Amino acid sequence: MRLLLNLGAVLWLAGCSSGPKYKIDDNSLASVPLGEKQGMMAAQNEQNVANEELRKAKADLTDVDRTLDIANNEYKASKLALDTADLNKKAADASGDLTRKNQSAREIHVADLGVKSCDKKVSFLEKKRKWIKECVDAAEDHIAAANAKYELEKAKVVSSKGMKPTEDFNMTNFETESLDKMKRYSESQHTADKRKPDVDQLEYQWRAMDAEWTSARSQP
Repeated sequence: MRLLLNLGAVLWLAGCSSGPKYKIDDNSLASVPLGEKQGMMAAQNEQNVANEELRKAKADLTDVDRTLDIANNEYKASKLALDTADLNKKAADASGDLTRKNQSAREIHVADLGVKSCDKKVSFLEKKRKWIKECVDAAEDHIAAANAKYELEKAKVVSSKGMKPTEDFNMTNFETESLDKMKRYSESQHTADKRKPDVDQLEYQWRAMDAEWTSARSQP
């Protein structure tokens, strides 16, 4: 029953992509004992992991898209607040009232920090979005690699049994496709991993600027 459930998950995964070029009908292995399908089951587990990675990456992409929209609106609001503070400063300067001039200068300072903080936040989220899109690509490549690995494991079982599921059956085809898919996954994962430090650095810069802005707003 467990194998059947896992097989259902595999078929669902295959529907999410074009799937491997070289495949072996699962029915041809129905009579093989479970104890001889350990490699297949391990490959199925990796397919499940890859599938969860894709779910997570897509959920993260949806979340960052929403957060970025909000951040862009916050940036526009911060620019408007700075423009308003600038108008108030001009009025205060014209009034000659020292108290008003000091207060308006403080408002300008706080509003300027707000613009800088919101700008940093947008930059951070834009970079994060690019990184997450790369994570989505890597997860999709992981699924493709896991699918090819599963077919390779089936081919190993077939070969060990001296079976020939098709006239043109050739283990090399399965091995080559699995290696190619794994290489592509490794490269896409490396691309995503390389961007992560830049994302972390931009987040640190934004949070530092946001803390400065928050502190300035709390001052009397």
